[in-house]
Amino acid sequence: MSEAFVYLWYDAPNDMYYLGKHKGLPDDTYTHSSSIWEHFTKDNIPEGVTREILDEGTDEEMCVLEHELLVEAKNGGDWDRYYNESLGDPRYVDTSGQSNPNYKHGKYVGGEENKKIRLAYKNEQHKTPE
Repeated sequence: MSEAFVYLWYDAPNDMYYLGKHKGLPDDTYTHSSSIWEHFTKDNIPEGVTREILDEGTDEEMCVLEHELLVEAKNGGDWDRYYNESLGDPRYVDTSGQSNPNYKHGKYVGGEENKKIRLAYKNEQHKTPE
């Protein structure tokens, strides 16, 4: 029996993704932990938003897979289309340097000392094209 899974949400109205890992079952109430993307429940999934379960396994296996897939998205040039801010759970993967959870688009965006940078990044990602 699997203890965790990797999932991919697709937000069609905004053409954005959120990839994550959850220790639990795909049919439990968990949706996502993004601090950028709007919160919703399994009973109130926004229109045009769908989830795909990519794999199931041990928590450690899914942490490693989540990290690998996020690194692939970051290095593949699609990182701007992800709500993710980090490259996964640091318990089982190297999160130093550019894999640091607070490193995004060439700069560190986490921590209290970088709150202004983080807010500017969020505002930039959500502004409407002119």
